[in-house]
Amino acid sequence: MLLIGDVHITTRQKDRIINELNKFIEKYPDEKNIVFLWDYVYHFSYDRNSLIALYHFFVQLFEKWKNVYVLAGNHDWIWSGFVFEEAQRAFDIIHGLETKWKLKFITKSIIENIEWNQILFLPYSLENYELWIMNYEWNEGDKLNNFFEELKKSENKNEKKSWHLNQYLLNEISKNENLIVIHHYYINNTKFPWQKSKFGYKDVALSEEFLDMKWIKLISWHLHQPFVYKNYLCVGSIWSTNSLEINQNKFFFQFDGRNIVANEVNINPYILIENNWESVSKRIIEEKIESILEENKKYLKNNEWDIEFVENKMSLKDISLVIKTSDINYEKIDDYIQESVRNEIKDVRLKKDMIEMWELIKNFEISAKNLSESFGDRKWILKMYLEQKYGKESSKYEKVLNELKLM
Repeated sequence: MLLIGDVHITTRQKDRIINELNKFIEKYPDEKNIVFLWDYVYHFSYDRNSLIALYHFFVQLFEKWKNVYVLAGNHDWIWSGFVFEEAQRAFDIIHGLETKWKLKFITKSIIENIEWNQILFLPYSLENYELWIMNYEWNEGDKLNNFFEELKKSENKNEKKSWHLNQYLLNEISKNENLIVIHHYYINNTKFPWQKSKFGYKDVALSEEFLDMKWIKLISWHLHQPFVYKNYLCVGSIWSTNSLEINQNKFFFQFDGRNIVANEVNINPYILIENNWESVSKRIIEEKIESILEENKKYLKNNEWDIEFVENKMSLKDISLVIKTSDINYEKIDDYIQESVRNEIKDVRLKKDMIEMWELIKNFEISAKNLSESFGDRKWILKMYLEQKYGKESSKYEKVLNELKLM
């Protein structure tokens, strides 16, 4: 089967996204099962024309005798309706005729047998999760009944949802050995080594205990950086949806239930280069691209996943380059990047290194008892330092220090 992460389609990227999707799927003509892992809406921008173009692409795959699974994500709901709700209703009627091929729009939990694998789809749902476990028969001494006792008692709405969700998943795991769970939820209380955020049951999350159940596989998105951790594969997004997704490789995945092929896709890579007083050349960019790929490969390697990589070298014309410098002066742009490279690359921006600000704060965090001058003198010294160091921009830094109550 083919796994495709966050699409987040927009007018600007629509044609490129669909073209890359088509190239990837045509590369594997014998693959009959294609799973789209949610989030078709671009963050907070609902672009109906792009969504319709994507829907037409789903239909084309269906017409080519593919089984297409379109799972709902948290971005894909307008009020209480799924963005492809009309299509979902139409194809529900078609599937009622028991056609061989499927185009399924999945908005609630369902188990599908795909390529001899039992797969539990857990999309982002607006259903009452309590209904999922209403008819379960709990054994008093069973771990299923006691695993989330604290969540069960919670007054928080999302923690209560998390309790129902986790009980449901545990029950399905107990009935199905070697289950593959494709879900759209966070993992509770887990900060992955290469991620900055950590989520909890109040965000609606699965228990971290599932990560130690080696007999199951967890596959998800919800974090745009692709990685593996224990039995969990995060497929990430298929393109850099904002400039924070810098120095990241994106992938499409082929998966047979055990082995994975990660196909590199470069729709709009963002690359950050530190300025080392050398004008950026093509060689420097190519060396940076290689180091980024090697670093990102590390995130997709552990003993529980066997992943093969298919590289697709980044083209300069697709790259948005950010050069971190000590000063921003676009009139001297040729001092930062060679003109021939600048003309070939998609976009170049300069970014001022802000580390000095935090070094400055650290240097002035002195306890009151050790001050040799009055507090007023200390503020004046700091103000003079800012003016000398940053000139016309000093007021910007002064404002930050005021907000931190250091001025």
